[in-house]
Amino acid sequence: MARIWAFNSLGVLTFFITVGLALIPIISWYAREYHIQKLSRHAVFQKLGLLPADFKKDRTVILLVFLVFYLATISMALKWNPNFIKQPYLDYQFLTHSILYYPWALLQQLWLNGYFVNRLEKVFKNAKITSIAAGALFAIVHAPNPVLLVATFFGGITSAYFFQRNRNLYLLALLHVLLAISIKYFLPMEWHHNIRIGPGFTNWTLGD
Repeated sequence: MARIWAFNSLGVLTFFITVGLALIPIISWYAREYHIQKLSRHAVFQKLGLLPADFKKDRTVILLVFLVFYLATISMALKWNPNFIKQPYLDYQFLTHSILYYPWALLQQLWLNGYFVNRLEKVFKNAKITSIAAGALFAIVHAPNPVLLVATFFGGITSAYFFQRNRNLYLLALLHVLLAISIKYFLPMEWHHNIRIGPGFTNWTLGD
């Protein structure tokens, strides 16, 4: 059955501290844009990606790119972890964790794109360079997990690029969830250590 780490006291405390720290720069950026740049609240929320103007823009291309990532994950699973489909309660766990992970994925996308991409594009004034820089930053915070370093680098680049084109965090967060949970359940646990990062990755033991 799905084990929800956040339902213990340490997990809850860690979650709220992490969320609080992640929201501080975003709230600061919002205040600066609203008060100093004199943008309306609606314009600021659109810039953050929380009020996408058009859900259909680039939707087909985004889904095709997601399909490439997803098929690559499935291909690696079939080669190096062919018994992944035999995991007990796989469908239940995949669905449960996807639903519970979505708010956290949305916050990560808000942090990555709403905050960093919005600032990086003012520095570089080039969508491709901005996307690469955002992908590198996103990968760094997932160190030292080798699987997540690769996945978040390319995923971060892709997410940042499409964010600059359509400002739609909700679709990007959904695809983020599906890829992350697929990595968790499809690829060998010994590779990604239950998709942990930092000390959690190095201290992981089989069965955690």
